Amino acid sequence: MNRDAQTLRARFGAWEADTLAEGVEYVTTRRIAEELGLTAGETRTLLGTLRAQTPVRQAPPLWRLAGTPAAARIG
Repeated sequence: MNRDAQTLRARFGAWEADTLAEGVEYVTTRRIAEELGLTAGETRTLLGTLRAQTPVRQAPPLWRLAGTPAAARIG
């Protein structure tokens, strides 16, 4: 059963807040998919939603989490 974009975005938002609280600023697409337990289709849906809403957050192959300045250092 695939979840809709709004549900996926809400789950991502909660996970993102927890991940930021741990001090993590950038994550891979794989980490997002694995930690949220997404199917391939759900991953595509979520990433498409994120790209449309916040395109500057993608820094291939990484995603910058919300609240992280665009100029933040990676590792």
